[in-house]
Amino acid sequence: MAYFILNPNETDKTKILRIAANDADKANLFINERHQVIEVSDEEFNSLRNQTKRIIGHDGSNYQWEESPPTSEPVPLPPENQGEVPFVHAVSARLRRKLDNTIEICNGFLTEMNVDHPWYSSIETYRNFIRDFDVDSLSFPMYITWEKYCEDNGINYYHPLQIP
Repeated sequence: MAYFILNPNETDKTKILRIAANDADKANLFINERHQVIEVSDEEFNSLRNQTKRIIGHDGSNYQWEESPPTSEPVPLPPENQGEVPFVHAVSARLRRKLDNTIEICNGFLTEMNVDHPWYSSIETYRNFIRDFDVDSLSFPMYITWEKYCEDNGINYYHPLQIP
């Protein structure tokens, strides 16, 4: 069973704070009993982790999902709407910005106070990988998410919501 972790006062249940694939991963996140913990299926977890679907609502019991744009054909978007679709990296600069944001999240975790955390070295390895990754080696537009690219290529990765 996987988990979505929400802030204590979250009412619509769509603003996910952290995600965990299992109980062990949940135990390694910096959460407490005040956080809302929602059990979700592995499929839902992977949909959010890989951004192949996005949450559009919660009916009180279940999440409603929307499919991401197709990965095998172009998604025509006018320039003024490029920022609205998080799934398509139209140019390498957009992916580089996403990776740089993830590096900042990793750096926030990779401090002296977390050096004994069981994920420290794997998050550091991932941070170094994305820091050194040449985004220009990919073909653009890129119609899969970075996370899906990593999964498809056997790269050990963290979605930003998995990083404590």
